[in-house]
Amino acid sequence: MKVSIIGAGNVGSTCAFELFRKNLTNILMMDKIEGLAEGKALDIAQTSSMLKTDFSINGTSDINKIEDSDVVVITAGMARKPGMSRFDLALVNGRIVKEIIDVVKSMAQSSIIIMVTNPLDIMTRLAYLISGIDRGRIIGMGGILDSVRFKYFISEKLKVKPYDINAYVIGEHGRYMIPLIREAKVNGEKVIEIIDEKDAREIVERTKVAGAEIVSFLKTGSAYFSPSVCAAEIVEVVLNDKNNEYSICCTLEGEFGANNTALNVPAIIGRRGIKKINEIELNEEEVKIFKLAAKEVDEGINVLREEGVL
Repeated sequence: MKVSIIGAGNVGSTCAFELFRKNLTNILMMDKIEGLAEGKALDIAQTSSMLKTDFSINGTSDINKIEDSDVVVITAGMARKPGMSRFDLALVNGRIVKEIIDVVKSMAQSSIIIMVTNPLDIMTRLAYLISGIDRGRIIGMGGILDSVRFKYFISEKLKVKPYDINAYVIGEHGRYMIPLIREAKVNGEKVIEIIDEKDAREIVERTKVAGAEIVSFLKTGSAYFSPSVCAAEIVEVVLNDKNNEYSICCTLEGEFGANNTALNVPAIIGRRGIKKINEIELNEEEVKIFKLAAKEVDEGINVLREEGVL
């Protein structure tokens, strides 16, 4: 099998290393900056005797070498800068994603696409509209990242292991995300039954700004370990046909009352991508936020249309 990672910055290279460490597949790293992907791939490859890996990792600046990839992970793009709106970022990264998807369509027609580039929901929807492929083969990483952050904050508050928690974040990978605290469970017990309302609110609000909190510490740069591990997890679930359920971003066709948009929802993932979207009943407030999230994504797509990206 072959996985291509487009973009060899912090997220792309860390994702590549995580996949190499998992001993899952041959890996191709691609970046338009000549030498960047080659150098990082060589650095990772030199760990093979220590990690006892059986697969290869190579770097290139030639995007055409993604030919016949089983999975394409897209991390390429610009980070949001101070003063930029989400739509400003969508316009810059939308042009980059369009170029990549055009090549994927011709060189890796059967691949599963995993979108990591921000604004993630808009880029996931853009990839679907440009590619014309089955919606189940385009998976946005945002929901799984928000969910692991949510679980971590619950675990901190309750002093339990994060992997003992079952919790999801749905909606937008941004200001209209919905951390489903009322559905969260620890070893089968509902979180809201074992913490007070104030703590529950704090967990939800911290989850919503989790990425910004990391940026505030780093000053320059943003999170990359957690996004990379989440992207690598999706790759593993796809390659091994594990049929795991995660919150992921995908195009919706009536699910959760939404059409012609892309948002994060619980879904079963396997070898052919998204196998099933699991709908859950939302309360009145959650429905309101979900609709605002859909509107935000739609407005971003409209900006891309007006500027000729679509």
